[in-house]
Amino acid sequence: MNFLLVVSLIGLVVFGTILNNRFPKIPASLFQVLLGALFAIASFTPNFEFDTGIFMTFIIAPLLFSDGFKLSRSKFWLYKTPIFLMAILLVLVTVIFVGLVIKVLLPAIPLSAAFALAAILSPTDAIAVKSITKGMKLPKGLMDILEGESLLNDAAGLVSFKIALAAVLTGTFSLSQASKDFVIVAIGGALAGVILGLILLKAKSIFIRLVGNESSAIVIFVFITPIIVYIISDTFLNVSGIVAVIATSILFNLEKDVLQQNNINSESSLLIESNETTIGYTLNGFVFVFLGYLLPSIFVNMYEYKELTIRLALFYVVIITLSMMVTRYFFVYFFYKKFQVHTFVSFQKMARALYERKLDTGDYSKKQYSAIASLSGIHGTITLATAILIPEFLPNGDVFPLRNTILFIASCVVILSMIIGSIFLPICVKSPKVEYPEANKIRNKVIHETLKEIISNHKPYIPTLKNDNAEDIMRKKQLAYAMVVKKLQEQEIYYKEEKERTLILKDIKNIFKELQVVENSYINSLRTDDNINEFVIKILQIRKLRRDKLITYSLVSHILLQAKLAKIESYYKKIITKAFIKNKKISLKNANSKEIDEEKSRKMRSEVSQKLFNNFLPTVEKFTQISYDFLDESKGNYHPEAINFVQNTVRNFADVLFVRFVNDPTSYKYEYDELNMEVIQLQKYRIMTMKKLRHISKSDADTILRDLNYSESLLFVNSE
Repeated sequence: MNFLLVVSLIGLVVFGTILNNRFPKIPASLFQVLLGALFAIASFTPNFEFDTGIFMTFIIAPLLFSDGFKLSRSKFWLYKTPIFLMAILLVLVTVIFVGLVIKVLLPAIPLSAAFALAAILSPTDAIAVKSITKGMKLPKGLMDILEGESLLNDAAGLVSFKIALAAVLTGTFSLSQASKDFVIVAIGGALAGVILGLILLKAKSIFIRLVGNESSAIVIFVFITPIIVYIISDTFLNVSGIVAVIATSILFNLEKDVLQQNNINSESSLLIESNETTIGYTLNGFVFVFLGYLLPSIFVNMYEYKELTIRLALFYVVIITLSMMVTRYFFVYFFYKKFQVHTFVSFQKMARALYERKLDTGDYSKKQYSAIASLSGIHGTITLATAILIPEFLPNGDVFPLRNTILFIASCVVILSMIIGSIFLPICVKSPKVEYPEANKIRNKVIHETLKEIISNHKPYIPTLKNDNAEDIMRKKQLAYAMVVKKLQEQEIYYKEEKERTLILKDIKNIFKELQVVENSYINSLRTDDNINEFVIKILQIRKLRRDKLITYSLVSHILLQAKLAKIESYYKKIITKAFIKNKKISLKNANSKEIDEEKSRKMRSEVSQKLFNNFLPTVEKFTQISYDFLDESKGNYHPEAINFVQNTVRNFADVLFVRFVNDPTSYKYEYDELNMEVIQLQKYRIMTMKKLRHISKSDADTILRDLNYSESLLFVNSE
């Protein structure tokens, strides 16, 4: 049952993303919390049997490893000073100041437990900030600082929490001893992570030599790395397993370039990158959904145990959230110059700053920068994960002091920080001066231009009666061209605005229906013509069914068409087989021989073909012309692109639809892949040119280029 619950929660992660895509102003994490809560209310599943060890080992450790693995090292190094200030010093300041605020608000809670709650609340979540500020112009370098801070203060927050929790469990607390423990545990974790990382990297290189080109095995090795590092560090070395995992992840990140793993093992590197992205997305969303799932029981416990009234607890949530934001604001304001290291990154920039006596801050003042940094302190995954780690009972059997209240406050602070960020960040963050077109419009334009170039460069195939190798190659090229043009046109339609796309697809469907009526009428008329044999009609039906499959986007209809096609092709094969067997018997009888030489074999094929394919070309030409005429007459009744799509599909496949049946279906794969490569290169060239000329935003350009690179790599997945 627990397995079904986990699967259900992961499904809600995806559903939360769907809602975020529909309402982009609201972070996906907020939707995921809400969905988890609704699921818990509606669910009849038993209570989740929570194991903190499993949670940290298999969810938090891989999640933080994924963040470190994808970290931009150059930006991390550039902003190392503000990142470490935010990730370590700010965490300690927050734990002390907010811990004292919590102690004032909740006198019944021990000081160590107040510090534990403050430590729970200190980690931030840059993913939520990214989703809120997408398309906005944050102060220069701030997002890079937030990402680095989010990674490191997760570790600092967890270490602080464990030390504060140990003080609660033992009943003794010393600030000096806690500080010493913090340093020992954190540095010990970092050293353990470096040593284990170096060992595992060496093991990985040996493993690669053993498995050869089996990329999936290498992906599994990388996937279990954070689990191994966490278990050894936390269980056997008694240091921070989280700090160790982060240190190892940065080493693995460094290996990609230093040892050129991305170039030497590009397939496995691509798989690892995509899998780490998937792991990060899934685990991050899972924690938010899981929080939502726990929320109803947290509220019920607050009401039943009456440690604090819910109204008063919510008031405390507001006070604690505001105190954290104020602490963050004044911290950034005080160390403001440390955040502007990009001003002094080169002699030229440094000289300009000294001459103008002005930092490179863009359009933001010191107060605005501090306010945005404060609002960006949204709490998320690690805060939730840490809160869940609070045990229910102390070693002496007593209930953990105000555990339900701590869980309630931590959960509500996370939600409130998201709500405040969603409302006020868009107000404070300025829109970019240059308004770039939407990514979909760019894709549509680039595909349209590429399509025009491919069509202008293509030499159309003209069928002849000769059946030589040159014609066979031309048929393959035409078939590849027809498939690629169709795909490009479909992509062009896909990247239209939703209303226009819907209209085009509707018109394509209607044109296709009317075209089928016209073509079926012609085929039925042939049955009454004594000069046309049934074999020619079957060939027309095969051609038509193969073309119908190309413009059918219903899965059920596609399966039915395939079944009908298989039946007619079976009939076609039987007729040919009987004709050849009959002619071979006649030839053998006339030749008084058991074998037929090549010349007689060619003559036999010619005789069979002449008999079977009598009136074939004229009939097919007339059939095709009827289709052309109908489409020309329909131009004024439908969307031009709908007509153009159907016309191109009919024309481009007219003389090659039968090739895939006569020849091996994979026989044109080489031509198809080559033309696809050309199409992708043309699109990449256009995007890169637009990026250089700043006709497109850098993020949009990089996203499109990444998608094109994925499409290109897929061409080689099944290559032989």
